Amino acid sequence: MDCEVKRPRVVAFEVTRRCKMKCVHCRAAADADFENDLSTQDCKKIIKAVGDYGRCVFIFTGGEPFEREDLFELIDYANSCGHVVSVATCGYDFDDEKARRLKSAQVVTLSFSIDSDDAQVHDDFRRTEGAYARTLKAIETAKSAGLKFQINSVVTKLNFDNLTAIAKLAEDLGAYCFNPFMLVPAGRGKEISHIAI
Repeated sequence: MDCEVKRPRVVAFEVTRRCKMKCVHCRAAADADFENDLSTQDCKKIIKAVGDYGRCVFIFTGGEPFEREDLFELIDYANSCGHVVSVATCGYDFDDEKARRLKSAQVVTLSFSIDSDDAQVHDDFRRTEGAYARTLKAIETAKSAGLKFQINSVVTKLNFDNLTAIAKLAEDLGAYCFNPFMLVPAGRGKEISHIAI
């Protein structure tokens, strides 16, 4: 029986497990002190292998991808392999310089996460005081640089009834897309499987 293999249209590459936040759901179980990320060359091998198989939307994610000093080198390499590049960031250290460099590197979109329209609920879920405010600031920085962005939300029993308000917030902020994702019980997410839908 013939079976056509469909090439992926979107690939999310978790390029680091380093992150200053301690989000309760993090499937990477990321932390600030992780020291065993792949080397630049190993990352490039993966980027090229994916590109040789089929060019796609290639999302750099983590952890927090900006924790990698070579992120822009990897973005440039992904572009050279024919990928359409996107970056998923927590936004905690996002600034005008990073936004300018992303725009210059032809990154087509960013994604930011907002899990509630209530700052405290979001901060509690991300286990980081001030996370909501920093995300909103990062979004304004991205908009000022002319970067397209989307809002992602992890859907759980805690915010299921709040999705309409989060979607409205995403629209008001100027997001081109709102993506609700179901909680994946992996990494730290295993510890909160009881709130999965």
